[in-house]
Amino acid sequence: MDNSTRITVFLISGLGTKGPIRYTYFVFTVGLYVITISVNFMLFIIIVLRTNLHKPMYIFMCSLAVNSIYGSTAFLPNLSMSILLETNSITVAGCFVQAYCLHTFGSNEIAILTIMSYDRYVAVCNPLHYVSKMTSSRTYKLLMVAIIQSCCGVIILILLTLRLQLCSFTLQKLYCDNMAIAKLSCEDSSVNNYYGIGTMILSMGIPLAIITYCYVQVLRICLKMSVEARAKALQTCSAHLLMLFVFFISTLFTLIQSRLQTQSVPALVHHALSVQFITVPPVVNPIIYGLRTETLKQELLKVFKKCFNTKFIN
Repeated sequence: MDNSTRITVFLISGLGTKGPIRYTYFVFTVGLYVITISVNFMLFIIIVLRTNLHKPMYIFMCSLAVNSIYGSTAFLPNLSMSILLETNSITVAGCFVQAYCLHTFGSNEIAILTIMSYDRYVAVCNPLHYVSKMTSSRTYKLLMVAIIQSCCGVIILILLTLRLQLCSFTLQKLYCDNMAIAKLSCEDSSVNNYYGIGTMILSMGIPLAIITYCYVQVLRICLKMSVEARAKALQTCSAHLLMLFVFFISTLFTLIQSRLQTQSVPALVHHALSVQFITVPPVVNPIIYGLRTETLKQELLKVFKKCFNTKFIN
């Protein structure tokens, strides 16, 4: 019997927290999940219910909110229960499902942010053709293509890892990820590495090139505008730029963590860096758009006032 047939569970080494301190971590992770779900669900509901928000920019924000709920649900509930119950194991099937969900979350995020860059490019550089270019039909088609390519690309990645014979079952992370699982293989995984590099180029390199091109063109047009028009144009892009900054910084922290030796940094710092891309953008994105987008801010204030007045009258 080979090693792969005996492995039915993975051990998540980062979930070794014991004693009373685990209750603090449990409350923190549950609180983070509740906040993430609340702010994203509120954003989703407001955009869906307000017909004046049925425009490309808000539809993209709505899709980001749904993706944030999806990614957070794939990670935080399992982490919270593992901390509370002092368990650090996950079934092989559960681990691959979580890896698939987290990979598609990240791939969806960068794909949607890239489409939003194109949306801002058209709005600033071709304002007279914006309505004809960014129709509802085209908006939904762009989103569907982005999501389908993300799902298909990650499925192949997971299938390549599933074929490997694994000789270890301890993952040096707080969650399951495809590369961490592939590292447990005791056979040649060069095909996985090559495909992973190709996927990285397609899912990160090409979007980065598109985002860079779009904003170079936006900046070029802005420099030709009057001061007032330039300020207005840049304001329409500011929320998206902040979201891009948050996403790429969070991803950078995660990449830095993957290169650090676990013995050289405190475990808490190591684990905190490893979950930046899963935890930070889902919480920060709705807040950025809620504060930086005037129309959305006004709709949020209307909802809060209505709730407050209803409660006060009752």
